[in-house]
Amino acid sequence: MKIKGSKNNIIVEGELIFDNAQQVKDALLARLEKITQEKEVNIDLSGLTDIDSSGIQLLIALIKSMQRDKIKYKIIGANTETKEILDLSGLNKFLKLEN
Repeated sequence: MKIKGSKNNIIVEGELIFDNAQQVKDALLARLEKITQEKEVNIDLSGLTDIDSSGIQLLIALIKSMQRDKIKYKIIGANTETKEILDLSGLNKFLKLEN
């Protein structure tokens, strides 16, 4: 799993699963701290290869953190499989998914 990006972009690559959830959470929150001044962020899931319930919980925690800090966000690049998982979990209504 890699978290990278620049300015107001967070790019997630690899798996977002139980085995790496804490590491990913720490990396995402650290990255988010660097861009909070931008007040707008794109979370790019185009490189996401797998997500489980731990990964979904992590996305929820990230979104809540951004909402608390009044950071606008978009989730972009989710592939068909990821969108289906988010749809099945009901999160598609909660998350701001864009193509």
